[in-house]
Amino acid sequence: MNITTIQCPQCGFNSYKALNVKTNKEVTMTISKCESGGCSIQIPEDDVWEEHGHFNDILLYSENRYKILEIIETDCFND
Repeated sequence: MNITTIQCPQCGFNSYKALNVKTNKEVTMTISKCESGGCSIQIPEDDVWEEHGHFNDILLYSENRYKILEIIETDCFND
């Protein structure tokens, strides 16, 4: 499934194939729903393991660093 923006899952997680625009390297980006109502972002290839209180913070973090290529896995519905 092609998608160009990340989405905050209502539960569980969404994983995306993304391109790091600075290194031109493909990475796997996983957005997980946090218990506190926020979301976490994991990008193992770039050593990113962060939690954010608001999904918009993740959007701001990722929009200039990564280009979303496609969603590759999800275990729940999206907002």
